[in-house]
Amino acid sequence: MSSKTKGWLFFFLIFFLFGAYNGSKRKVTVKDIAREAGGKQVVSSDASETEKRGVALLRELIELRKYSEDVIDADFLKNEVGQHLLEPSTMKSPKVAAESLKTLRAYRAATAANHEKQMVAINELQVISNGAAIKPWMTGQYDAAERWFAAAEEVYAYAADPAQQAHLVKGNKVALNDPDEFNRRIYVYNEANEKFMAATAAFNEGQAKQRQSTGVTEEDLGMAKVK
Repeated sequence: MSSKTKGWLFFFLIFFLFGAYNGSKRKVTVKDIAREAGGKQVVSSDASETEKRGVALLRELIELRKYSEDVIDADFLKNEVGQHLLEPSTMKSPKVAAESLKTLRAYRAATAANHEKQMVAINELQVISNGAAIKPWMTGQYDAAERWFAAAEEVYAYAADPAQQAHLVKGNKVALNDPDEFNRRIYVYNEANEKFMAATAAFNEGQAKQRQSTGVTEEDLGMAKVK
């Protein structure tokens, strides 16, 4: 799971911030706000303190997003678990499964910490914009990602239980003392993964509609283009 699927993009946040500009005597477009936050355009000297604070918050969110992708996700994808999540090589023994679980939990914790920082900024932006509502598709993806993490952890936790004596048979299949419970957890994970993918599709669709309506691009925000 990469930040291009689990991370928060920022097109919807511009609408929050745009509310703070509506009372301004200056003519400001949504694209102006995006470019100011992305460092592509200088904030006008006659901007109000509220406007300046709003741009600073959006810029902070962009940096948090970049950190999530360039550091948190990149580090996870460098290791065996990130490259072969829930594959036999990552739980071929209780010890290996325990190490895999530790790696996954560290990734989840780093993702959650980054998300919490984003939410602090988002909440302040909502105050600035007089409480503009976050749409369900904006929070639904992160909630689904949390359930995805939890389900994956449950699989590794079971394989890490010494009583299950996890090992490989025929070189590529995990065998445990109670395969039924293991398979049940795999089933729960598969369901969580399907719901996460559906939430991601809804998130991407919502983002696409806002990009189309505003004309704001990733480049305006100083971010890499989402593929």
